Amino acid sequence: MKVGDLVALPRRRNKGMGIILRYKESSERLNLHFKSLSSPSDYWSGSRNDNGMFLGESVEFADAFFLFNNWTNHPPRIKTKFVYIKWFQKPSEYHATKVRLDEGWYPLEWVQKIE
Repeated sequence: MKVGDLVALPRRRNKGMGIILRYKESSERLNLHFKSLSSPSDYWSGSRNDNGMFLGESVEFADAFFLFNNWTNHPPRIKTKFVYIKWFQKPSEYHATKVRLDEGWYPLEWVQKIE
């Protein structure tokens, strides 16, 4: 997948439709910091601004990285590839019928290109 592709979230009840605006892989520093935590939720206990700046990432991207990797099995398989999606039709989100945000970071492995 690349920037400009139309995509959906195939595992959701309402798959949605959006366009990829950015592609980003997590930095080695971010991956190492994640592995060093006793629990992924430890990231949220500090100042998010300090964590994101320290890790050399935007706070928005660092938040998404830790949020989506917080749901992994143990030992965690870290999600490292992310896409920033602008939604034209919002997908469903867990029990909600639509996601709250018009755009955001999502793990690449969750996204499917619309042919």
